[in-house]
Amino acid sequence: MPAGSFTADITAIRERARQKMEEGPVTGSYGKDPKEVVAVLNEVVATEVVCWMRYTRHAISATGINRAQVAGELITTYQEIIRWMGDGDPTTRRLLEDILADEEEHADDLVDLLAT
Repeated sequence: MPAGSFTADITAIRERARQKMEEGPVTGSYGKDPKEVVAVLNEVVATEVVCWMRYTRHAISATGINRAQVAGELITTYQEIIRWMGDGDPTTRRLLEDILADEEEHADDLVDLLAT
């Protein structure tokens, strides 16, 4: 084989891939308790559903709730969860940061709607 050429041991690559698959999706370097992260994310989903239901009901009745305040509380919740995630789960943290950006945009839209 000429110097500087690349060869791949397909058998070894397949074996390493099988080992990694058997280890599962959570590696030893994961910085959070997976069950706790799932519980927090389930709370986020439940909060989103409740907020959506409130927004819908109050948009129809147009009385009773300060929608900008509810949106602000939801944004604060996301910010707290993102801080809690820290570097322990950067992928989930980035996902939540994207959701937070959307929520902030929605809050701005609500403020604009209420001002008109």
